[in-house]
Amino acid sequence: MTTELPPENAISCTHDTSQVEIMREEIKTAFTIAQTIIGPDKEILLYGGRVRNLLLGRNTSLPDYDFIANFNPDTIQSMFPNLFVDRWDEVSTIRFKIGYDNYDFTWTKNIPERLAIGDITISNICMDKEGHIIDFYGGA
Repeated sequence: MTTELPPENAISCTHDTSQVEIMREEIKTAFTIAQTIIGPDKEILLYGGRVRNLLLGRNTSLPDYDFIANFNPDTIQSMFPNLFVDRWDEVSTIRFKIGYDNYDFTWTKNIPERLAIGDITISNICMDKEGHIIDFYGGA
């Protein structure tokens, strides 16, 4: 299920719309960085706390970005050794530090199937690089 992201003043009636605009710009930049790391031809989605915080209109002082895509972790780790921080094969995630922000990349061949493993539904809501919100489970 894919929907357009609501206008900045429709996300919540109790948040600072300027914060939402700042988060939107930060997310656009994060997608550009992530696409550079993963590759321009890969479908990549942002999920987790950053999407949740955007929907709730809440920002954090040190955001992290959780991306999910079908990629080879060995390739990106070898291409960006100076950014590499850690790797957890048991959860198929690799971390890079870019500036002050953590970028976690989860690799999978099937995004909805991998997200189904998560135990917190709102953390499985995704966003594509155009800003569309994707909920593979319809809120369930």
